[in-house]
Amino acid sequence: MTLVAKMKNHIEKRAKAEITTVAFDNDRIFETLGILQEECAEVIQNVSKCRRFGLENKYLNGAGTQRENLEKEVGDVLAMIDILIDQGVLDSAALDVARANKKQKLKKWSTIYEQD
Repeated sequence: MTLVAKMKNHIEKRAKAEITTVAFDNDRIFETLGILQEECAEVIQNVSKCRRFGLENKYLNGAGTQRENLEKEVGDVLAMIDILIDQGVLDSAALDVARANKKQKLKKWSTIYEQD
């Protein structure tokens, strides 16, 4: 069984087993997803600033560098992902599989893993 097929099978089983939990906690999950969405938007904005001004560019108000702000915003997203795992919405094993699959795709289709 391929890695993708294993992941699909795992997700389908988990979705069937947890459908009542998700429905019961709908308001709480809806709020968590909304906060995740906002945090992702903040990461997008900060990535744009990193590309535009550079990672070590300092904010005028002394709030640190673009890199430090990116770390904060990505940390906020990771916190929301942890909360969604705790709520049973996301599965950490499925996320590990998805993460590994993405890295394999990037090794094939991008240059970010190439040595200089």
